[in-house]
Amino acid sequence: MFLCITLFDPKMLILDEPTEGIQPNIVQQIGDIIIKLGTEMGITVLLVEQKLPLRGV
Repeated sequence: MFLCITLFDPKMLILDEPTEGIQPNIVQQIGDIIIKLGTEMGITVLLVEQKLPLRGV
């Protein structure tokens, strides 16, 4: 999913509960990808999450 998004070179991503319904052990991996999108690729990320299980995001 995230790889396809980056093909279009967006300046901003709006992610509405991207971890909903995903196994807890995968949630941190998704968080790491979101962090990389912001820090390494310079994409502004607006993250909407009710649980906020992601560390460092």
